[in-house]
Amino acid sequence: MNRLIQYNYSKNPVVRHFYDSDKPLPIWALFEVMTLGNFGVFYSCLKGSVRQSISDDLKLPNNYDGPGLLERTIFVLKDLRNAIAHNSAVYDVRFKRAKVGNQLGQMLSSEVGVPSIDFSTITDYVVLIVYLLRKMMVSKTECYQLIRNYSSVLEDLHGSLSSSDFHKIVKTGARSKMDALRSYIAAS
Repeated sequence: MNRLIQYNYSKNPVVRHFYDSDKPLPIWALFEVMTLGNFGVFYSCLKGSVRQSISDDLKLPNNYDGPGLLERTIFVLKDLRNAIAHNSAVYDVRFKRAKVGNQLGQMLSSEVGVPSIDFSTITDYVVLIVYLLRKMMVSKTECYQLIRNYSSVLEDLHGSLSSSDFHKIVKTGARSKMDALRSYIAAS
């Protein structure tokens, strides 16, 4: 681990302080410099009971393997985050690298009431983000604002493209998914 810290993180002043002082690196300092991918690997290495406890804290449904779903969710979000951070196209989901599997989409469809979530459109990622925000107790107002902003972008895009081009990018059903997401927020 020392070689990993020395090689990858030695430029971070917090890590550098502990490393130069020959002191053990506290976990909080590691999280200061950890990438989302590293965090996903870290989470996947946790003992099953700890993963279950985290899943329980987020109130993820156990009938869908909450700890396993959270791990997949971290990697799904990592792909989206990296695309956004590196100015890659996100509208057509070509950034997707992680194997999502059906279970995450089925869980979201069941929990949120949004049909046909398969992460083939950016709208499905918006559903996931809003779901997680509500699980982390982010206010309904902020979640509604995110949906309003996303819907506004969709309307602007729809106004600037032909309907057939718009539906190639956004796919049909985006509006109904946002309506179902609003209903989920109202009920949560």
